Amino acid sequence: MESAIVEINWGTPCKLSAQFQMLNRSADEKEVTIGFPMPLQAPFPKLAITISGKKELADGPTVEADDNAGRPSQWMWYHRKHKFPAGGTKVTVDSELRASGVYGSPYQETILYCIETGGRWAGKIGSEEVVVRFPDGIRPDQLLEVEPKGHVIKGNGIYWDFKDLEPVSNAHDIKVTYVRPDVMKVLVHLRESAKKDPNSTKLALELAKHLLALGYLKSNSGFPPGRLGSAEYDDLKNRITSPASLELFIRRYKKSDDGSYEEIDSSWTKDRSAMVQILADAGYRDEESRSWCIREAEEILKGLLNREPRNQDVWNLYLANYWRFSFAAVGHWFGSTEFGKGQLEAIRMANRECPDDKCIQLWKKCVETQCDEAVLKELQSEIERRETCKVTFPEMKDVGH
Repeated sequence: MESAIVEINWGTPCKLSAQFQMLNRSADEKEVTIGFPMPLQAPFPKLAITISGKKELADGPTVEADDNAGRPSQWMWYHRKHKFPAGGTKVTVDSELRASGVYGSPYQETILYCIETGGRWAGKIGSEEVVVRFPDGIRPDQLLEVEPKGHVIKGNGIYWDFKDLEPVSNAHDIKVTYVRPDVMKVLVHLRESAKKDPNSTKLALELAKHLLALGYLKSNSGFPPGRLGSAEYDDLKNRITSPASLELFIRRYKKSDDGSYEEIDSSWTKDRSAMVQILADAGYRDEESRSWCIREAEEILKGLLNREPRNQDVWNLYLANYWRFSFAAVGHWFGSTEFGKGQLEAIRMANRECPDDKCIQLWKKCVETQCDEAVLKELQSEIERRETCKVTFPEMKDVGH
């Protein structure tokens, strides 16, 4: 393979165009089986390969048991036998490509493209250019993971330019995880509207609501952290006021050689269950609760509450999403649900400022009954009836899983 030019244009589904310049250095015609990998979790049943201007339907797909390194394969393969004459031959693949969904994050996707298999051809690949294009300019925070390194972001594209490439592992495989462009377009519009009218509570609430919806669906995990950085460990230690709780916290985490602190036991003992409440009271936040979208929404809501402390709509959105601001809070179906000091204080303040609101009254009743199942169900029904957390993001279609 002398060169390759690959272009992936985002859509539902995406469009893939790959052009390969092949070279048969011998003087004789050679029959070779061409293989083209596609992501296993997002397959399409047919794929056409154009060789020297003639389109041929590929055989497959088939799935290899594992890859060259013994790892379970994440690719399915399309094949086509072809007789390559001496000299150069142009091979083109044009196909649809489904992005794969991201577990627990309905508005995120991942695009995958395999380069490793190019190493199976003789010699090095002189050059390989790859671009992943979105319909609009790429926004800050939109890209969540881009591999491999060495890429350049320009306008609406992510570019790689490999030279003298001899891929012997998956180190050059393309992986881009991002907030969907059609979702980002809605968010950009909401941001611009709120910026134009900074005094509009309605616009600010809509923006906060949509930012919160971008958070991880299972961020309310209730699992104590397996590892804490030294600064975070010291901060939590200072926040824990009860001597007995502090003693348990210190006993549960052991300092490692690198200066971080590791949980000594991940089994669900009585002590570990107690740590959930201790950490919730101390305001511990896991990585998901510190994500950019959650932080931005939280800042908006706290600003609105300072400005309009008696606005029941602001309080209801804040309370309905408090589980996103902690690693274990009441209000979500997943994970341990403990009322931490911060959540209890928020409910008390909401009832003081908006005592006649039914939903806020139910939050208070939930505290008083220690999360009675019937009260929780009534609270959740009221939140849904009011469409407190309803967003206008586009429906997810044509996404592989």
